This record gives sequence, structure tokens and C-alpha cells, in this order.
Amino acid sequence: MLSRAKPGITETGEMTQEEEQPLSQVAPLLVAALVCDAGFVDPSTSKKTLVGVFDRVNVGAFPAQQAMSLYFKVTDAEGRYKVEIRYIHADTDEVLANIEGEFQSTDRLGAADFLVECPPLPIPEHGRYAFQLWANSMFLGSVFIDAELRTG
Repeated sequence: MLSRAKPGITETGEMTQEEEQPLSQVAPLLVAALVCDAGFVDPSTSKKTLVGVFDRVNVGAFPAQQAMSLYFKVTDAEGRYKVEIRYIHADTDEVLANIEGEFQSTDRLGAADFLVECPPLPIPEHGRYAFQLWANSMFLGSVFIDAELRTG
């Protein structure tokens, strides 16, 4: 596999070409996926705290918007990964938003977890919405929320 070179600078200030590590072909295993109101990372322990875990959104009217946070945990990963989270309307497969990032893992027996704060996301109508997790164009899994009209 070809790798792209990116410029770097040596200790003496000379330009070099660093080889970017190729993307991994190992498919990580998704072991947890949750949607919540907010999440926090303890800076001293790196432990994550999730507040208000939910799978249902009740809104006053459609269309609506909702801010939320996502938690994902994967294992059996080795190498460099480009990650994409696709927020889709599950009934139509329409992609409503994308979030992209990268991570690297050197221990397939270990785990990597991610806490992602989302801006207010569109909820155009009643129905099911999914957050799909992709790594290096490999589908790892998803988590769903159902949007309903608030009653009473």
C-alpha cells in the first residue's frame, strides 16, 4: 500500500519527508455505543462520565434540533484509523450530518473509547435516527434514537 509523505522538520531545521502510516485493514469490534445529554472526561484518570443516557427524543414540534453526546468503545484495533460517524434518518438512509476524526491503536487486546460532543442535530420528522460508526470505510455498528412528538 502506498503511503502519503508529509513534510517534517529535523532538529537542525531541515525539511524532511515523514512517511504517514498506512490505514489499518483490521476491523475493530464495536463493544459499546450510547447517546447521552452530556459526557465528561476526568483529566486525572481519563474515566468518562455519561449524563442522561437515552434512546428516545420527545420534541414539541417537527422539525426540531437536539444537542447530544456520543460514546463509542472499540477493541481488537491495530494501526491507524480514519473514523466517520454518520447521523442518518434510518427510514430514508439520508445522511443528515458527518463527524470525522482519527485514532491509532497499538494493542489489539486493549480498548479505545471516544466521547463526541455534537452540535444541535436536525430532527426533521417523527422516526428513527442512527449514528453509524465507520473506521477506514468499514462499518462497525450503530446506535439508534427514536424521535416522537411530545404529548401532554
